[in-house]
Amino acid sequence: MRILTAAAARNFGRSAERPVRSKKPVRPELSGLLFQKSGEARHRGEMNKFRIKVARIERIGRGEQDGQVCVTFQLDRRLTGFQVPVLLSIKDFDDTEMVEAARNALHLIFSELASQSLKWKLTANDLKQLSSVSMRTKS
Repeated sequence: MRILTAAAARNFGRSAERPVRSKKPVRPELSGLLFQKSGEARHRGEMNKFRIKVARIERIGRGEQDGQVCVTFQLDRRLTGFQVPVLLSIKDFDDTEMVEAARNALHLIFSELASQSLKWKLTANDLKQLSSVSMRTKS
């Protein structure tokens, strides 16, 4: 198993022959997520957004054909932080496309999660009712 640092992850698979792809702007459907480099200044209104970065890239498996790459994303927002591993087949993507494909897979994961949890969403009135029914003593 090979573990790369965050700096090495940014250059994973890049060689002199292959040009580095330009960074595309975040698509509108990802507007709730913030892909930013660590150390960039935060602008007003971005305090509620997640900071998402590639934490590590690991190769899993022995052979070239059956091996996988695990791209682990670190998501942080205020006091909340967690990691999401994304597994990709080595034979499906070029080294330079691995992080881009993993970002797409991460988007699909959260889209499905949002879809499955949509029925849990409460209105302002529902929250107000829950608050008024609370058995806790008010301090």
